[in-house]
Amino acid sequence: MKSLESFDISCNQISGTIPKSASKLTSLNHLNISYNNLSRPIPIENQFLTLNDPTIYAGNPYLCGIPLQNKCRGYNTHQVPQIKELEDENDSEKVWFYFVIAAGFAVGFWGVIGTLVLKKNWRYACFRRVEDVVDDIYVYTSIKIAKLKRLLTNHVHG
Repeated sequence: MKSLESFDISCNQISGTIPKSASKLTSLNHLNISYNNLSRPIPIENQFLTLNDPTIYAGNPYLCGIPLQNKCRGYNTHQVPQIKELEDENDSEKVWFYFVIAAGFAVGFWGVIGTLVLKKNWRYACFRRVEDVVDDIYVYTSIKIAKLKRLLTNHVHG
């Protein structure tokens, strides 16, 4: 890769920083990284000292340093760069994520509903159980309300 002469990745929505190791591409004569989402300082070593046309960095509002007029504030220009992330990889992961969520929901939903639709005995048992639980809740709350009324009437008259 050290013999790379031309490198054009303009308009690719690449985010992150320019790796410091890119300055070791000593054969690089043409570079165009314009209109991406690059940020932080431009390396100021080796080959990047000869790439002083500001238009090759255009469209990266958070990119700073020589040859741009946007000066770097609060950055150490010798920091280790972060690895750039490509949006395309994240998009395909999101598609798979939502596909798996939808498939899981469909399997779970139709696993329960389909069983109740197809098995008449299970459907009746399920509805009987729901009615029993509702009855138990009604009896429990009725008893608690009766005890509370008795407690309040004893407290008021007592």
